[in-house]
Amino acid sequence: MHEISVFVLVEQPKSVPGLRMEGIRKHIYESQWIRIFPHLKAMIPAVTDGNKFFITSARNSSIELLNSQLNQLRVGGIMKALIISRSETGQRKTYGGDFFYVILRRPGSNGGDGVTCEISDESDGRYMASCIMPWSGRAMIEARLIHPSESIYQLMKRYSSEEEFGIRLNTTMRNSTNGIESTVCSVGFPDKRPEEICDYTNPTHGEKRTCLKPPSGECPKTILYQIKVVEQRSREAASVDRMFCNEDNYLKPISGSGIEISILKTERTDNASSHTADNFADLSSTSLDPMRPSGWLYAGKWNSFKTARSFGHDIATLKTCLSHKRLHFFGDSTARNLYGFLVRSLKIKDHGLDNSVAWSRGRDGASLDINMTIQYRSHGPPLHNPGPEDARPYMSDSFDAIHEGGKGTVVVFTVGYHFHYFDPDVFLRRLKIIKQAAHSMLERLPGARIIVKGLHYHWDEHFGRSPWLTYTFVTMLRHEFRDVPGIIYMEHWDYTLLRNNSGLHPKHEILIGTFDILMTHLCLL
Repeated sequence: MHEISVFVLVEQPKSVPGLRMEGIRKHIYESQWIRIFPHLKAMIPAVTDGNKFFITSARNSSIELLNSQLNQLRVGGIMKALIISRSETGQRKTYGGDFFYVILRRPGSNGGDGVTCEISDESDGRYMASCIMPWSGRAMIEARLIHPSESIYQLMKRYSSEEEFGIRLNTTMRNSTNGIESTVCSVGFPDKRPEEICDYTNPTHGEKRTCLKPPSGECPKTILYQIKVVEQRSREAASVDRMFCNEDNYLKPISGSGIEISILKTERTDNASSHTADNFADLSSTSLDPMRPSGWLYAGKWNSFKTARSFGHDIATLKTCLSHKRLHFFGDSTARNLYGFLVRSLKIKDHGLDNSVAWSRGRDGASLDINMTIQYRSHGPPLHNPGPEDARPYMSDSFDAIHEGGKGTVVVFTVGYHFHYFDPDVFLRRLKIIKQAAHSMLERLPGARIIVKGLHYHWDEHFGRSPWLTYTFVTMLRHEFRDVPGIIYMEHWDYTLLRNNSGLHPKHEILIGTFDILMTHLCLL
C-alpha cells in the first residue's frame, strides 16, 4: 500500500471556511450529501472525531456468503453476501456509513475479469452485497474497505464551503493603470465581506465566480491568467489525517475476501461467455448507484448489459459510425483525452489556439473523407490548470454556441473532478445550469443527442485521494441527467473499478476500453 497523502481527509473543524463548529453538523444534515445518501444521516450522531479505537477496521470487518447452496449459484442468478463492520477493538459497529466495494472476480484472468456488486447499507453495521453471476466456473469474492464511516464524516466536514478547501487558484489581472497584480479566485468566500470581493459571475447563465480584490482595490475587467497553488497542510492536520486514512483502513481487504465459489451452468447454454443483455433485462436502465453493474469483463473483453453488440476502435468501425457526424467534446482533461484518441486514430489534423499555452485551449478538426467535424472545449471555472480566461469557457455558453446540425450532432461532455473540494451544492448548481443549456440545444436542434460521460473510479491522486468523493459526484451526475429525452448517460465507473484504475488520468489500455464504451453509444445513435 502506498503512503497516503496528507491531503486525503481531515482538517480541524475551525478550518472549514464560513462555518462555526456548532454549525457544521447542521450544515451536513441539510447538505446534498444527505439528500443523495439519506442513510448517512443516522451515523453522524454516533461517529467521533478523535477516538481511533472506534474507527471501522478492515482487519476486523468480515464478509460471508449467504446463499452457499450449490443449486443457488447459477449463471444469471444473484449471489448474496453479508458484510459485518467492526471497530479496531473488534466490537460490532452499530451504525452504517462505511464505504466498501465488493467484486466477483474470475480467478486466473489477467484483464481484471469480473463484475461489480451492489451494496446496501442497513445502517446498523451490516451491509448486504448482491452480485449477479454472468459466467460459469470459478469465481472469487473480493471485498475491500475504502473508507470507514468516521472518514466519510470528516470528508463531509472538510468540504462544506463555496471556498475550495486545500487549493488556492492564483489569478493575474491587469488594473486601470495597466499594472499586473495577483489575487485568489474561487466560487465564493463566505468569511469575507462583500466589499472585499470582486464578482465575476458568468453574465449569460449565472455560474458563480468571485475573486478577492487585488492590492489596488479594483475589480479589473481583464483577467489574464490562472495559476494553481496548493496549500501546505499543517502538522496537526497531517496527524489527524494519518489517524483516519492509513494502511489499516484505506482500500484494505476485509476478512473473508478471497473466498472462492463455483458457478454452475444454466440449461440454456454451455458457453459461459455468450450471455447477452437479454439474460439480464432488469439491468438495462441507468442506475443511480455507480456500483450497480452496467456490464462485466470476461477474457479482458467488456460485455454490456445494455446491448448485445459492442463496437471496437478499429479504423473501419470508426469511419462507419462517425460518418456525417458533428462531434463536440466538452469538459475536463478526461474529455480532451477521448478527443485526442479519436483524432490520433483517424489521423485528423486538429487546430488549436496556441495549445502550448494551455491544454484547455479549444481545439477543432475535420475528416473530409467521412464528412465529420470534431471539437473540444474545456469547461469553465473552477478548472485546476493554468491558462488564460478564453481557455476555460463555461459549458453552458459552449452549448449555446452550437447552431448547426440536428441529426448527426452529438455532444459528449463530462464534469465533476474539479468540483470535489467544494460543498456538493456548488456542483449541483452547475449541473442544473448545464442541464438547462443542454435542454435548450436539444429543442433548437431536433435530432441532436448528448452523451454524459460519467466519472471513473480512481484512488491514487497526489492530493485528495478519496474514491468516495468521486462516487458522490458521479451519483449526483447520474441523478441529474437520468431519463432526460435526448440525453444518454455513459456508465463506466464499474469498468474502471474492475480494472483497478488508480490515476485521475487512466492508463492507455483503460482509456482504450473507455473509448470503446463511448463508441458503442455513438454507433447505436
